[in-house]
Amino acid sequence: MSTQPRSVPPGGDVRADGSSKADEPDITKDVKVMSCKVKAGEYGTKELDLKIEYINSDDRRFSYLAEGEVTVNGEKKSDIVSTGQNLAPGQKYTDENAGALAFDVAKAAKAGDKIECKLIKVSRNSY
Repeated sequence: MSTQPRSVPPGGDVRADGSSKADEPDITKDVKVMSCKVKAGEYGTKELDLKIEYINSDDRRFSYLAEGEVTVNGEKKSDIVSTGQNLAPGQKYTDENAGALAFDVAKAAKAGDKIECKLIKVSRNSY
């Protein structure tokens, strides 16, 4: 019995069935940060206006999970965890409250601070 070496695609792993992660669609284009700024909230408080938009570009239902971080002047200050649940093909959803975990970031923000919201990992599961 002879075995042929299997090449590993660039940046991907080979699964037991021979397929590779390179065969999977790029779902990062389905999720993007729409807003990341400090705004005035109710009763004079400051809030992080962080909105994440999901657009299901596939042909079946999916639920998405976006993970990332909020940085202030290049230093990580908070995590981002956001979901878009049970989206039909072509459906769009905006998580208007994605900054809920980062309430301390907005309270401590000073004029001139550079606040950035970065998505690090996007995953999805079929519904």
